[in-house]
Amino acid sequence: MGWLRKNFLYREDYNPALQGLRGLAVLWFFHLSFYGQFDPAKLTRITLGRPWLEKAVGALPTLLAPGFLAPAVMYLLAGYLASGGVEKSSFPGYLLARCGRVYPVYLAAVLPILAYTCSGFGGLSSALALFELPQGLPDGSSAVFASLFWLPVLWAAVHGATKTCPNLALRSAIFLAAAGLYRLVHGEASALAAFPWVLAGVTAGALSTRLAARHAAGPGTAAAARAARLLSHPVLRYFGAVALPFFLIHATWGLRLSRSILHGEFLSIQNIAAHYAMSLAFSTVFAGFLHLFFERPHLLRNLRNAPPADTNPRSVTQGARS
Repeated sequence: MGWLRKNFLYREDYNPALQGLRGLAVLWFFHLSFYGQFDPAKLTRITLGRPWLEKAVGALPTLLAPGFLAPAVMYLLAGYLASGGVEKSSFPGYLLARCGRVYPVYLAAVLPILAYTCSGFGGLSSALALFELPQGLPDGSSAVFASLFWLPVLWAAVHGATKTCPNLALRSAIFLAAAGLYRLVHGEASALAAFPWVLAGVTAGALSTRLAARHAAGPGTAAAARAARLLSHPVLRYFGAVALPFFLIHATWGLRLSRSILHGEFLSIQNIAAHYAMSLAFSTVFAGFLHLFFERPHLLRNLRNAPPADTNPRSVTQGARS
């Protein structure tokens, strides 16, 4: 537990409850996209003659309905965290920090799938510059990921350009004007909903700093305390810590590999259950690996700066730490 706490349950830019909320959102996305693979006709064939299974499958859309809010939660948290990140650094510093965190894990997850799908130079350049994930992924995942990266960067640019007039209303108007420009240039509105959610997160971040003293003056409500305890559960916090690589691995490799191992067709509930277990396990384990070795560059710096193995006879690995 100590190793997990040190590497995954730490707190850098958000508190445990926010980390758990992030994990809950990415788990909703996983389950919603997993269910979205199966068309109603296929599910009807599987549940035929099994009333209990038909009822269970029929209840899934209702149970998964909150999953449609998962992107909104991620946008909200992105804006909330951007509000603090921008205040602590200049725009170039904020942009470099985001690229330093996102690009290594993004390249590790996406470059192999681009090679696997034989994407041409155009697809490769779009993926590297605009964070457009390859085709054939869960619906909306490409737009979600690109927006999660670029909209906080856009807010940071607006923030940096209006430092002489630090007015939230003015910055909000400029930010929303960019949404209108996006609509004119691209001619589609699929990503417009992300703008107000990021703006709501930014506003919440700005207000939270002003209300910090009031919150510190007395304890919160019992309901808020219970919700915070639930969201701070170690399982949710783990998925919150690895949300970025989990999203990328699931959207690129998690579904594909389990399908290929099980030969692609799911004609029974047992095959679907195996597909689910393999997809979740693969995405969970490899997300943790990518988080440790690509998303947390300070770990790599520590490994590079560790003493050589021959200075410690008990170590058999270059740079290993006890």
